[in-house]
Amino acid sequence: MDIEKLRNFLLIIQEGTFTAVAQKKFISQTAISQQMAKLEAQFGTTLFNRTSNGVTLTDAGRQLIPYVEDIVAAYDRMQGSLKEQPPHKIRVAYCGYIEALVLENTFLYLHQIGKPMVISPINLKEPELDKALSTQQCDVILQISGERTHFTTQNITEYHLLAGVSSISELARRQTLTVQDLKSLPIILHSINHSRNLFQWLKSKGFDEERMILANSQSEQMLMVSLNQAIGFFPSIPNPKGLNIKLLPVADLHEAFSVTATYREETEDIRAFVEAAKGAITFSWGTV
Repeated sequence: MDIEKLRNFLLIIQEGTFTAVAQKKFISQTAISQQMAKLEAQFGTTLFNRTSNGVTLTDAGRQLIPYVEDIVAAYDRMQGSLKEQPPHKIRVAYCGYIEALVLENTFLYLHQIGKPMVISPINLKEPELDKALSTQQCDVILQISGERTHFTTQNITEYHLLAGVSSISELARRQTLTVQDLKSLPIILHSINHSRNLFQWLKSKGFDEERMILANSQSEQMLMVSLNQAIGFFPSIPNPKGLNIKLLPVADLHEAFSVTATYREETEDIRAFVEAAKGAITFSWGTV
């Protein structure tokens, strides 16, 4: 039922004529008459006695007044409640490509399931993440294998590491790489903290630390690999768009790590975000 018809029904009672209501609402008298005729048809009874001096209510019309008032009042309360409800907002800090990809897919997944959320991304360097959370500059940290004992951490998903080589490299023709293959170019790491176990594994296989490069950013790491100047390690997700990188498994390398969400205390919005992030992984990439 059109709420505007009910509002005009009550207004007619106050003003006494269809014409007065039409003038007040800046619409034609004919439009008001048609609205009331449709209302009478919906209720299956005559609501107004129409005379040349105006209109008066029939008994049915008078009986309808309290019900219409309740409906209009309830509708207004509902509208007010919806307008007053603040949008769900969350500030998410991250430092790498993988975390950004998780963030993007979470945002899309929330819209897909009809639970949109305003997500404010904050791109920081890894050492700045802890401070941002401690000083309440952000609500959640997305990071790779992050463990901060004085905060709550949840795993979003786990990945295995693959070696990334340039698509123009001879190594790109292989199905699996060996340790000897990895020694053909310098190894570029995005972060020692992110790759601590990998770093130890490389040393155990005889890799010289001088042949290991620490990238300033994940973008630099991916670019160096794409240009065939180094070999990098990446999680087993779809290749970065626009980069000529092929991901291959390495014999005897079983390194795995998690993308985690870290926060001070769980709120309704944080809980919804974390659950959506987990759902987005399954929805977007399937089980890795």
